[in-house]
Amino acid sequence: MRWLELTVQAHPEAVESVSELLSRYTPGGVAIEEPFELVDEGQEYRVLAGEPVKVHAYLPIDGKEEEARQRVAEGLWHLSSLGPQFVGDLQTRVVNEEDWANAWKDYYHVTHIGRRLVIRPSWRDYTPKDDEVVLELDPGMAFGTGLHPTTRMCLEQVEQRVQPRMQGQYDIVLANIIARVIGSIAPHLAQVLAPRGLLIASGIIEERRHEAEQPLLDAGLKLVEATMIDDWVTLVMTK
Repeated sequence: MRWLELTVQAHPEAVESVSELLSRYTPGGVAIEEPFELVDEGQEYRVLAGEPVKVHAYLPIDGKEEEARQRVAEGLWHLSSLGPQFVGDLQTRVVNEEDWANAWKDYYHVTHIGRRLVIRPSWRDYTPKDDEVVLELDPGMAFGTGLHPTTRMCLEQVEQRVQPRMQGQYDIVLANIIARVIGSIAPHLAQVLAPRGLLIASGIIEERRHEAEQPLLDAGLKLVEATMIDDWVTLVMTK
């Protein structure tokens, strides 16, 4: 089988909108390619913050791909009202099955998060230093390896707040999903959180912070800290 690769270059603030649009018409999710430069002899990389990001998606060439491509193009035309600097033109190319199955791997490298955490895709070599904790992960096309700000902030909060003597299954609860969903399950999150436990809620875009924070406060939780990367918010709450 052959696949049609769809690629859109977008400003970091427009990546969520572009990803949502592509996901409507592509069965395998999206791959987000952030601009980076390799360091440490190619073992690691550094993301170039603020630079345009490429969003990739794939359509099977089965006779229906042209209709889906046109719908994506129409959606991008509407998004272009944000300005040409926010959403670029749709680029396409045909790839073979073998190329499609491995193309997404080029977008993932060894990632350092916090002080000790290292996320290593299984196909990358890495020698840990000192007391680093290495997580080996095969993300697949639609899953991240810590690149997204929400995942990064969750992991950083866990590293900072987990103590060796903490006991109990629900001393820490993580919810990395959109604000509206966090708000809708706020009572359940509060219920399963142990007294003096910590809830780390992420996946929250800044303008929708109230959709998650207010229901959590209404459920009896208190805000400990709020952190941000770009326009993404992570809330740390406690009972």
